[in-house]
Amino acid sequence: MRKSTLLLPALILSYFVVIAPAAAYLDPGTMMTFIQLLVGALAGAFVALGLYWYQFKSFVGRLSRRRQDSGFHRQDQEDGTGDG
Repeated sequence: MRKSTLLLPALILSYFVVIAPAAAYLDPGTMMTFIQLLVGALAGAFVALGLYWYQFKSFVGRLSRRRQDSGFHRQDQEDGTGDG
């Protein structure tokens, strides 16, 4: 029973001791690929924003018209007591 309880920690310790460090080299092409990924993501976000800009603008316009059509907002403006 004692051998089995010490075996697992010994195996885990030997795993981390025996592993050789990786000789990895990141060339300039790797960084350019990462930069291209970021630029492409930004371009995609701007295209999506451009495609849905009219819908977003009309949604905000409908919300502001709905707020202006409510009597509470109009009454505050006439009395001069409201914020806006």
